[in-house]
Amino acid sequence: MNNFLKNKNNRIIIWVVALVAVALFFWLTWPKSDVETQPAANTNSAVQTGNTNTVINANVPKTKTPVIKPAAKPVSFVEKKTPHFVAATIANNATLTQVPLNLTIKFNALVLKTSQSVIMVKKNDITSVTLNPSSIQGDNMTVKLNPDVTDGDYYVYYVACFADAACSDGRFGYHLKLP
Repeated sequence: MNNFLKNKNNRIIIWVVALVAVALFFWLTWPKSDVETQPAANTNSAVQTGNTNTVINANVPKTKTPVIKPAAKPVSFVEKKTPHFVAATIANNATLTQVPLNLTIKFNALVLKTSQSVIMVKKNDITSVTLNPSSIQGDNMTVKLNPDVTDGDYYVYYVACFADAACSDGRFGYHLKLP
């Protein structure tokens, strides 16, 4: 290896490769904007009229026309059902055009009234939109939802406890796209 580095040409090649590698690294990792811009056509023009020159739009700055990239694909929720799950008032991956006021999950077995049996709904998997603790009536669990919500992806997490099994968790989600 020492003989390799003693050769001046080999050292130059190593420096060139290192510089290219650094340049490539910065080119690939430099942040890209969501909206790319393209220059608009030059709108400045000069018109000759008689003995005088008239310049039209001489001080109009060059503008850039935005190129809008397509929107990201909506989230696709992976559903996980607990034992005894039958249905929910909002289906997995449903797109709603009205704000739901509550969410009910129906089971084919009685749900135990414990502090562990609960439904949580979160907008974009961050902000909770449930207004009260879950209520349990027989084989149904229900929770009231905040009516003051906006478009977005809503993640539903629930835990149900049954007499014949331990507590189990489930999940699904829906999209809200108001007109």
